[in-house]
Amino acid sequence: MAEGYDGISLQANAYRIKEMGDGFLCSIGYPFRSKTENPANDALDIAKKFIQTLTRESQILHSEVPICCSIGIALDTLTGFYPESGTKKYDLFGPAIVLATRYEAMRKALFNGEMDRNVIIIQDVVYAALTRAIGRAFRRLI
Repeated sequence: MAEGYDGISLQANAYRIKEMGDGFLCSIGYPFRSKTENPANDALDIAKKFIQTLTRESQILHSEVPICCSIGIALDTLTGFYPESGTKKYDLFGPAIVLATRYEAMRKALFNGEMDRNVIIIQDVVYAALTRAIGRAFRRLI
């Protein structure tokens, strides 16, 4: 996520909000500006990089059970504040986080518990914001 961070223009690929168990939440475009003018494309690009990294690193384990992930991408309001004292980090919350977390969890319901595939689930608003060539990779399930 820190790759390409620019402290002068306050741009970054993503911002890690928090880690939870074997997962994490991150934001694209807030509190740091997105790297391009299309945060939806940027979110999908970094999601694909997360999957590639997980796949590459999990091969080291030689696990008999596939190690895969589910990613949810949503576009909605994020609210945050920067603390005046203590650890210097943003505390973010809002509907975008709730929606992305729910989309990530939908894998179990959509694929009957199949855990042998990586899945990216995106919101309609995100799909509409993707460039046409990138959006073609998705199919509507519901």
